[in-house]
Amino acid sequence: KDGLAWEKPLVGTILSPKVDKHNAVVENFFLSVIKDKADWDPHARGTLVGLTRGTGRGHLARAALEAIAFQSADLLTAMQSDAGQPLLELRVDGGATANDLLMQFQADLLGVPVVRPAYTETTALGAAFLAGLGAGFWDNDGAVEANWRVGRRFEPGAGRSDAVERRGAWHRAVERSRDWT
Repeated sequence: KDGLAWEKPLVGTILSPKVDKHNAVVENFFLSVIKDKADWDPHARGTLVGLTRGTGRGHLARAALEAIAFQSADLLTAMQSDAGQPLLELRVDGGATANDLLMQFQADLLGVPVVRPAYTETTALGAAFLAGLGAGFWDNDGAVEANWRVGRRFEPGAGRSDAVERRGAWHRAVERSRDWT
């Protein structure tokens, strides 16, 4: 299971488009442990770091959204290193992409545009496209690609330096989640 399965009830609907820039996070980090691994440590556990008496649901929701971006950035950085190729843009899909704050933060964090398609449930769409190709409805991949449409493009912006600084703090928080068992 992904970390969000149990986090959602904790902080309400964290993927809500209503979680926005007004849910400012000063030093709160939500460490979601996917399959009991944080930064590939099988003994790591999910943690909430940086809580104060002033931390509210909005802060937790934003921290959970930022955790998605931080984990994605770490994975994409490793992929770029392994491939020896820079990431020019990130195309995204799925339910979390409905949150504009998350998409903008991801663009700022990565320093590349994040492109959200008009239809965000592309897993189902991809299966339909493959079935259509197999059945001969489309002649080639190009005919399928012509159906893909940009919904919105998020360019890296003024938040880039803050996002990079927060990523450093995120890595310090990851260290605190290690070796719990």
